[in-house]
Amino acid sequence: MPGRENREVVDEGRQDEQVVDEPHPVPEGLDWLCVSPKAEAELVVASGDELKLVYPQPDAPPDAFAALAFERFSLQPMDGPELAENTAKAVAYCVAHPQWRLSLQTHKVLGIR
Repeated sequence: MPGRENREVVDEGRQDEQVVDEPHPVPEGLDWLCVSPKAEAELVVASGDELKLVYPQPDAPPDAFAALAFERFSLQPMDGPELAENTAKAVAYCVAHPQWRLSLQTHKVLGIR
């Protein structure tokens, strides 16, 4: 991305949901732009460095996003009581679809909440 010499800090640890009714411009000079679409929300940013999809979401299959203009496509297993099953599903999907990489929340794997 052009403008990487103007480094900024972006807090990607916050996962506050923001409802956006219309597409909005992405600020210039970001070092990394990661978009995490949700099944129930309209995608308002369709390009960037990484698309990180929580998996599985019945209404947000990975193939619906595979043609977008992102450099990296990551699947992150959905947390909850079925985490082990969702992790196995995400691994299997990534193996069958090499465009996708597995993304894990290390603090959850280590039991740090």
